[in-house]
Amino acid sequence: MNKEKSEIEILNEACKEISLKNKLTDELKIKLQKKFPKTFNEALQLVYTKRVKKYVFKPSNRVLWIVLGRKDEYQVIPEANFCSCNDFYFRVIGGKKKLCYHLIAQKLAEALKIYEEKELTNSEYEKMIDKWRGKIKKAVC
Repeated sequence: MNKEKSEIEILNEACKEISLKNKLTDELKIKLQKKFPKTFNEALQLVYTKRVKKYVFKPSNRVLWIVLGRKDEYQVIPEANFCSCNDFYFRVIGGKKKLCYHLIAQKLAEALKIYEEKELTNSEYEKMIDKWRGKIKKAVC
């Protein structure tokens, strides 16, 4: 039985390959453009314009990923394949698609090591999380 790979599996495998080769090959780029025809180029543009941010809180080493989209900034939790954008809430949770372009951008940025990284203190973590809880609450309500 040959089970077709999900979008998430394909993206994760591609990101592993990117990390190993330390680059996005033309072949892989074409494969991802075919799999994500409406979102890949937009996601890659976010990466190359450094609109993916990684906040590392010290000394705990907690990480918070933020992606600056067209209209707002969004929290991305890559381990959970979660994004705080409306597209995620309405289309991903609604089952119309598996990933938003912010999630694709974060995963590509991390694999390519192209993102802005900021170190903050643990005390600043709560402030940022409260901000994101408020944004998520507004988006849902």
